Amino acid sequence: MNEVRQFMRYVIPGLLFLVELFFYIFLTNFSYAKEIWKFLYNYGGGINLLLLSAGIGFIFSIIHHFLYWRFWCKYNLAVDHRKMLNEAVRDNYLELRDIYSKTDINPYDISQREAWGIVCTIWHTRKETSKRIKSANDRIDSLSDLAHGAGTALISSVLALLSGYLYFQSNNPIYLN
Repeated sequence: MNEVRQFMRYVIPGLLFLVELFFYIFLTNFSYAKEIWKFLYNYGGGINLLLLSAGIGFIFSIIHHFLYWRFWCKYNLAVDHRKMLNEAVRDNYLELRDIYSKTDINPYDISQREAWGIVCTIWHTRKETSKRIKSANDRIDSLSDLAHGAGTALISSVLALLSGYLYFQSNNPIYLN
């Protein structure tokens, strides 16, 4: 079931893009939309559409991931685990040490991405030994797939609108005098 859910996290945004783009083409050029529909109907469009939407959805997922972490910007949408790590170190639940120099590390001296890696490492190394983490893991995975799928669907909708606009402009150019 996990593999199907993770696969659908790519297929649904890609399919959304293709359906919205077809809708925009349908609104602007009905005869071309009819030709696309006939082509899909005659040449096994369902399977081809599924595979194409998975590939497109994967590309959109990469774009979403890149924009989600926004490496070039101080503020981003990703969860910042540094405060939680700082509280765990302060309350003596966790020790962060450099593996080479054996010195303590301040959680605020690490990057947001490194803090995410530390939290994921702690979570996955303890999910078999902790009943709480083990029982919550499947739900966390499904919520993660849902959140990534929703973000990817947002990217696909914006790009479908942009592609539809560019298609419309290429067939109906507006000349500025």
